[in-house]
Amino acid sequence: MDHQNFAGKLHRLTRMLTTLSEHRWSSDGYEDVKMGHLQALIPMNDQDLTNNHLAIAAGMTKQSMNRLTSELMIAGYILHSKKKSADGREKLLTLSQKGKLFMNYLNTTRYDLENKLTEVLGVSKFLELNRTLESLLTFVETRHKTLS
Repeated sequence: MDHQNFAGKLHRLTRMLTTLSEHRWSSDGYEDVKMGHLQALIPMNDQDLTNNHLAIAAGMTKQSMNRLTSELMIAGYILHSKKKSADGREKLLTLSQKGKLFMNYLNTTRYDLENKLTEVLGVSKFLELNRTLESLLTFVETRHKTLS
């Protein structure tokens, strides 16, 4: 089995996919969205959430999430919801029309990537890769939870 720098290969693949994704988004008119912003945008695709809820879901500090959501507000992807949060102290955040358009666009690019990977690997290898990644993520997430 090839164990030569497995972690390095994963890291390099992740960096390259991030660069390629951000380049495509920029070319298609979404130059102000970076991969890190997805930690806020994806959970809000289905519901309005507070900054605190987004931070917990992403496993990051409220201050870091606040920086992301502030950048997204300035760029016009999210805005304050007209709804009130459960305790009324925190403002709910929601996707703007621009944010909803980006999320629809993001789904299209995801399908494009999966189709290209299927073309490169073949259907059975792509499905095997996807199952393997799920297993690895479950293992790593379980281990990560024990760090707290």
